[in-house]
Amino acid sequence: MKEFDNFAVEQTEDGIAYLSIESESAMNSLNDGMTEELLWLGTELNEDDDVRCIVLRGSDGVFCAGGNITSFEEDSSAAARLRRGASFLNDVVHQLKRGETPVVTGIDGPAVGAGFALALLGDITLMHEDAYLQFGYPGVGLTGDGSATYYLPHLVGLQEAKRIALLNEKIPPAEAEEIGLVTEVADANSFDDRLEELATSLASGPTKALGSISRQLEEASARQLSEHLAHETERISKASQTEDYVEGVQAFKEKRDPDFVGY
Repeated sequence: MKEFDNFAVEQTEDGIAYLSIESESAMNSLNDGMTEELLWLGTELNEDDDVRCIVLRGSDGVFCAGGNITSFEEDSSAAARLRRGASFLNDVVHQLKRGETPVVTGIDGPAVGAGFALALLGDITLMHEDAYLQFGYPGVGLTGDGSATYYLPHLVGLQEAKRIALLNEKIPPAEAEEIGLVTEVADANSFDDRLEELATSLASGPTKALGSISRQLEEASARQLSEHLAHETERISKASQTEDYVEGVQAFKEKRDPDFVGY
């Protein structure tokens, strides 16, 4: 694995790739280099069968405070710059979500704007008791990118999504968990252990099947029933071609716990 300027990357023996945001910009804010590195990581890790779970988290009490607004232009060049930035970030989302590797986000501090969008990408999302989520974009007169306006209504429903986005208020952990914006909340003493526990649980499972299940659930509302049924049929047929399927069936017949390998 190469060196990165905006991430600390650790890949464990049990197949977990930990990506800790350590941005060169203040408050772990997004910059062009960080987006390019995350795009590279998302692409490479999804092609690596040894990677069975990707964990994206922050550092030093901050997840990601969004775009580096101090670098934003206020003249006619802003539109082109934002279009390029949003396009890069959209590519990151596509690479992280196109694959069948489960993603866990550890929201261990403020997640605002683009950081809010990245936080919602997890198939499982764990939020620190001292963190908060904030849509953020209206604060600088912008609208949203990086799938923020896609996953938000998927998770909480249309009316709740409008409240969160339009009022632009900070969402504390208890509320985020109650409305389904995150999977669960952990206190300061248990956050790291629980994040590892969740990642290990996914990494020890049938990786391809878990990733496929998550993608199907996310995409279901965009399809007609007949189209989705055909997609389900294709996915379950493909899953039967993995070693994990063979192991799962054999383990069931032998009345033992399966030992999945991730492909």
